This record gives sequence, structure tokens and C-alpha cells, in this order.
Amino acid sequence: MSIDLQHANRIIRAGIRISREMKLKPMTLCMLDSAGHIVSVLIA
Repeated sequence: MSIDLQHANRIIRAGIRISREMKLKPMTLCMLDSAGHIVSVLIA
């Protein structure tokens, strides 16, 4: 199963939102496809 860029970014943005609500330090979130290849990376 593969994930497209739009869905990957939506999931990552939700993770960033939650980390900010929890007042965590800045972090990097990555979304990988089923083969382990990077689909998207966002730094917050």
C-alpha cells in the first residue's frame, strides 16, 4: 500500500499540531511508504 503526498502531509501536520499543543520541543516528522521510502518530511 502506498500513500500519496497530500495524505502524508495531512498526517504530518496533525502530528505537528498535537506536538505544539503538548508544548514539545521542535521536532522533525517523516512519513514513509510501505517500502520504507520517504514520502514527506516537515520540520516544526
